[in-house]
Amino acid sequence: MGRTITIIVVACLLMISASGLTAASEPSDIVGKWASVTRTKGGLGARYNFEESGVVSISFGALVDFDYRIEGQSIKTTLKGDKEQTDSTPFEIRGDKLILNPSDPDKRQEMTRTAVTAANAHPIVGIWSYKHYTGGMATMQYTTKGLAQLSVPFDSLSGKYKVKDQVLHIEFDGMSALERKFRLEGDRLLVLPDDKNKQEEYLRVHP
Repeated sequence: MGRTITIIVVACLLMISASGLTAASEPSDIVGKWASVTRTKGGLGARYNFEESGVVSISFGALVDFDYRIEGQSIKTTLKGDKEQTDSTPFEIRGDKLILNPSDPDKRQEMTRTAVTAANAHPIVGIWSYKHYTGGMATMQYTTKGLAQLSVPFDSLSGKYKVKDQVLHIEFDGMSALERKFRLEGDRLLVLPDDKNKQEEYLRVHP
């Protein structure tokens, strides 16, 4: 498990020993979910979730981006990438369950809502979880902006973070503190380059 977590943190590239940050954290627009723009050839990338409480969680795994729209009782999705693929899938929502292909037992897939629907949005907007065929738990997030993202994390960990003078300071239990300068440009989070790391770019995952 320790080796897996180390691989995740290295892959996310926020790896630099810090001297420590004792000042209180500043209010920051960094609060929210962010997905890495750069992915491996296999579609692997990192996701961060910065909470107002100062808790940060990080996962590394498969990330797949879609455009979507609702057409009657079907979800029409377009897979982004070099070769766009469009699919239309029947669905229905029953309470906290999103059911794809409800009348086809061979293709039926049931997901459970894990986040509240945004105000005045279609009921499908939110985060839905289900057991992926690989054995782990996956999430599908449908946003208010017609974007959707499938996340299949291999592993994850959580810690605490602080922001001071545009410097992001993260501490995970049993590990050296991590520290990088950053800049926010609208929905983009830029983790700035230093003498050990290249610049990294993350996009905000909207509710």
